[in-house]
Amino acid sequence: MFVLFISLSGLAFCIDVGTADRVLAKSNVGDRNSITINSESDSCSCNQSTESTPIDQCSCTDKNIWIDVYFLIDSSQAMTANGFNEATSFAESVLYKLNIGQADGQRTRAGFISYSANAYKNYDLTAFQSSDDMIDNSYFTYDGNKGTNIESAIKLASESFETSSHRKNVQKVIVIVASAYESGKYDDPTKIAKSFIQDGGFIITVEYLQEHLNPVPLLNTLSSGPEYSFTNRYRNLTTEQIRQAFCRINCFCPTNYLPYMQDDVVPTGGCYIAVSIPVIQTLAAKDCPRYHDAYLVKVESRAKSQFLSTVFPSKTKFWIGLKYLAATGLYQWSDGTYLSSSDFQMWAPGYPNANAGYCVYMYQYTGFSYGWFNDECSDDQNYICQSVPCSADNYCATRD
Repeated sequence: MFVLFISLSGLAFCIDVGTADRVLAKSNVGDRNSITINSESDSCSCNQSTESTPIDQCSCTDKNIWIDVYFLIDSSQAMTANGFNEATSFAESVLYKLNIGQADGQRTRAGFISYSANAYKNYDLTAFQSSDDMIDNSYFTYDGNKGTNIESAIKLASESFETSSHRKNVQKVIVIVASAYESGKYDDPTKIAKSFIQDGGFIITVEYLQEHLNPVPLLNTLSSGPEYSFTNRYRNLTTEQIRQAFCRINCFCPTNYLPYMQDDVVPTGGCYIAVSIPVIQTLAAKDCPRYHDAYLVKVESRAKSQFLSTVFPSKTKFWIGLKYLAATGLYQWSDGTYLSSSDFQMWAPGYPNANAGYCVYMYQYTGFSYGWFNDECSDDQNYICQSVPCSADNYCATRD
């Protein structure tokens, strides 16, 4: 079996060769015609459409980043005094373009911990009122001890995040800037690092190699992932790399929302909440903005449809934010955009069919195949709400 697509003067034909006698539906979608042909075992839905380019919903402006961050700076003999001064200047340069301060909202709070054989808190999260305050009034003392007790530094930062100086609605971040690690003399830091990450924190590592020093492979195991591990080994380290990592960390979904990653580790495709109690479509469309600061889900791509297919158990019908407008003869998404002939579409065989109803649900109708179906808006189905993630440019006063 193969499918032949022909378009003549705006009339589109989708022909399943060998079964072309089975025409299930002919309908007008947008400004073009659609014909769906089905065999007993296969179907051909004639929607000559292209998938829209995914929109990165984690927008970020440096000055809008709002995180709580501790810089843990190696003050051991291996770092050297010059290296320590350079490392602290690097950390402050990373922070300088952010909006440092204590007020709520799009502000970053920053603290500093230095460590060698022991860890010492130089500045708490509440120390600085502005970037200039940090530059003008921060002083750091190099220790020069042979020890490299990273575990004690992570522990001190973790305990500090448990105090009132940490804002509960923001991400907690540790940045480790190190030149060396001497194993065997101190507790293994990987356990406490893993615990901090599992508790919702993020660890960024910066390998700052001095002349004639060996790489520090341990740092890679401490970070939250390869995208949060950096080095000056190749002489291309920049402060912007760390700020971009902050941007990624600053993008997250509120509690109980499902993140759509789009082949990433942050919800660049948005946040979704599944409501597993059926309601009529009119109420679903109202409840999403009313209770979830969201809208009924929009399906712009095959990849997103596959993500949505995992939200509910198989064979579960759920409303999507698509509705037929009789006055215009067009379908409109709940975000106000219209479904055009070039947009991604996944109508089930025999659909669209406004005679069956003006509202649209998604359903696994056979095997692994999902499709869109018309239905009366007064029928009740489960539904999915879609919202924009919390991000540097989208402040969330609460994680709930």
